[in-house]
Amino acid sequence: MTGFTLLISIFFIFFSGFFQSPSFDAFAGLNFPQEKPFVAKIETENNKDKLNIIAKFYNNTDSTFSLYYEMETNKISGSGKSLSNQSGKFNSEPKETSILSKVGLNIEEDAQYKIILKIFEGEKLISADSLNFILNQ
Repeated sequence: MTGFTLLISIFFIFFSGFFQSPSFDAFAGLNFPQEKPFVAKIETENNKDKLNIIAKFYNNTDSTFSLYYEMETNKISGSGKSLSNQSGKFNSEPKETSILSKVGLNIEEDAQYKIILKIFEGEKLISADSLNFILNQ
């Protein structure tokens, strides 16, 4: 078995329970934030020479929460390293999507990005998301 075949086999074994779920449909990836009570989500937009990072939080419950977020953005490229930390308190209303932060990064050839978003209720981590990628122009 080649490495690629093994990787594909592991993928299907790992996700087989998800695909057999009665709530699965062809667009499950688009509706993912509605499947859990709290979802932290990092989204990106490519805008000419800038990469926009958008941190979002989905409150899929019927309750209001006072929460805290932390977002760390790392960029490593030929011109050096960049680190940005943002944090803050926010109130999340029932069934609400909150935009927590927007960060614009200059696009550089072969830059590596690592973004981590964490959501806390008090000191308890209730949701997190991360994104790692290399941008090739």
